[in-house]
Amino acid sequence: MNAAAPNTRTRLKFLAQIEMGQSPPSTEYSLSPGSGLPFLQGTADFGQESPQVRVYCETPTKTAQTGDILFSVRAPVGELNIADLPVGIGRGLCGVQPGQRLHARFAWWCLHEARYQLDYVSTGSTYEAVAVEDVGNLPVVERPLAQQRAIADYLDRETARLDALVAAKERLLELLAEKRRALITRAVTRGLHPNAPPAILASSGSDISPCIGKSSAQDGSSANGMNVRKPAMKNCSPCHILPESRPAPRRT
Repeated sequence: MNAAAPNTRTRLKFLAQIEMGQSPPSTEYSLSPGSGLPFLQGTADFGQESPQVRVYCETPTKTAQTGDILFSVRAPVGELNIADLPVGIGRGLCGVQPGQRLHARFAWWCLHEARYQLDYVSTGSTYEAVAVEDVGNLPVVERPLAQQRAIADYLDRETARLDALVAAKERLLELLAEKRRALITRAVTRGLHPNAPPAILASSGSDISPCIGKSSAQDGSSANGMNVRKPAMKNCSPCHILPESRPAPRRT
């Protein structure tokens, strides 16, 4: 139905096939690749977008096909992955296979937006869980397929750009944490220079800019051609820390 009005919401069960997972006996599980179909019990093997399979099952009772969206129905409810190969699915997951009226990547992003509505229906005294009916009743925005593709392409591109920025920031924080550890070690083991002014103790912890060099555009780039600058760390040996002691040269 490509003539859907803007912001029309349709229940997911009318736009996709939903397969609830089921767990076979534990005796049928194996850790040996090739001993059956890759099997996912829940979110333990979820990756950033596709799972990293560790367990296999010879006779899974419920399966998801390549491209199906894997939706967690047990805590943490609403976690998402995409099956990049056929997999067996256990009770902690359901498989969502978009139909002809729902673009696969648009469905992926729609479920990111709609999943938080399950917070109001999740039940369980020990852990949260939802039924497959709850997933099927999620209201999904239905748009013309051309718009769905355009929105999905836009979100793929922009989220990849933001993910690259987050990764660069995390790398910067790692470098600063490493500098902090080195600074503490050098100051404790070597001491401060006798001519260091007392004020340096109050200022050295707040001024980190001298230890961060300018970035180069050649340092790296993201998946969409956007340069991601990696911070270059200068020589961070503070001038107020005593240099490493060396034995005096022997006279001949």
